[in-house]
Amino acid sequence: MQTFSAKNFDMEHHGEKLKSITKTKGYNISQLAELFGLTRAAIEKHFKSERLTRKVLKPYSESFGFSLDDFFSGEAIEFANRVAKKSDVSNEDVVTLQRELIEWQRKYISLQSDYLELTKRFFPNAAQLAMALS
Repeated sequence: MQTFSAKNFDMEHHGEKLKSITKTKGYNISQLAELFGLTRAAIEKHFKSERLTRKVLKPYSESFGFSLDDFFSGEAIEFANRVAKKSDVSNEDVVTLQRELIEWQRKYISLQSDYLELTKRFFPNAAQLAMALS
């Protein structure tokens, strides 16, 4: 069975991207561990991870002033660029596709947030939620 990684798809390696950002800001692993109250091993694990969640990246984005949307949207843009190189797609089509991808990402995140708020409002505790689902 074949396993897939960021390298299989030429996608960005989140850990390497994060390491590059922190290095540019002049921080080493020990300083990052102290800043975020984590162990050096935890920071190193972040740098080695192909995929990082928004939850993991949030403290970094707040401390180093980068947008999580920008961090992740680079992947959608890279994908659109690879598709364009392999087909007869105009640059205008690529730009349109990039904008649509980013817009759909934002809509998806907004819907997740709205769903969570509705769930909290109508089912304030897990027992009510379990009864409603049964």
